[in-house]
Amino acid sequence: MENISILFFPYNLIVILSIFFALFLIKNFSFTQKIWHQLASEKYLLLAVSLFFLSILLIQLIRTFIPNSTDISSFLYRFGFSRFNASPFLLLISLFLFIILTANHLSLWREPFSLQTIRLLIFQIGILLIISAQFLGFFDQERYKMTVYSEYPSSVAIKDEKLFVSMPFEIQLINSIPSYYPSGNLKNVEINYDIRYKNRLYNIKNSVNQPYNFRGYDLYLLAYDQNNGSNPLFCRLFIVKDPWKFIFKIGFITILISSLLMLIPNKERKKGAFSND
Repeated sequence: MENISILFFPYNLIVILSIFFALFLIKNFSFTQKIWHQLASEKYLLLAVSLFFLSILLIQLIRTFIPNSTDISSFLYRFGFSRFNASPFLLLISLFLFIILTANHLSLWREPFSLQTIRLLIFQIGILLIISAQFLGFFDQERYKMTVYSEYPSSVAIKDEKLFVSMPFEIQLINSIPSYYPSGNLKNVEINYDIRYKNRLYNIKNSVNQPYNFRGYDLYLLAYDQNNGSNPLFCRLFIVKDPWKFIFKIGFITILISSLLMLIPNKERKKGAFSND
């Protein structure tokens, strides 16, 4: 269940385009108009959105109240009822929402253009891009774990917990930079690295809650040597490369644009609003 080949690029893109093509056929054939009106209805849209958020709530409740040590937990994890990442259960709900939202979006293009219609169209485009990037694009993510040392540069990482690979850059640990509260308690620790990439040296810093993006790779600090003060001997990084991250950002910006358009007053004048008397 972890590796579903049909959801990797370019198959996931083909799935998305196939959904658009199928909905286009349903929309334009007379004998499928009843199905089309149901898919594009607000009732089905409300149902899809409700199922999506209820699924997220269900997964969070299972993660909170069912211990990992129980026999049922492995079953729930396998089918995605207790995880958000690569969850088959949540993926099916997301696909249903994607189909209903796409049908609703296509139906809006038949409506007379107005400021309200444009707002909704732009908002729906943003949501569709985010769903595509976050759930269908998750399977294209490359995930690595890497141990970085202070004595020598490292370029070998473990991909998907099982495969040793060579990264396109080398990382060497330099030191740690602690910061403290006025009370003297430790506030945060930044880890200082040197990264060598194509014969150029880059100095970067990150901490547990502040990942650093380097050439499309997001570097997350998992752990570090706390026994040697400001000169740790090693640290461990979690590295993610997400080719759909740009699509997610476009979707987020699109939603912001639609939100800004909401601030523009609708100047359409209702019929009969004024009288000549």
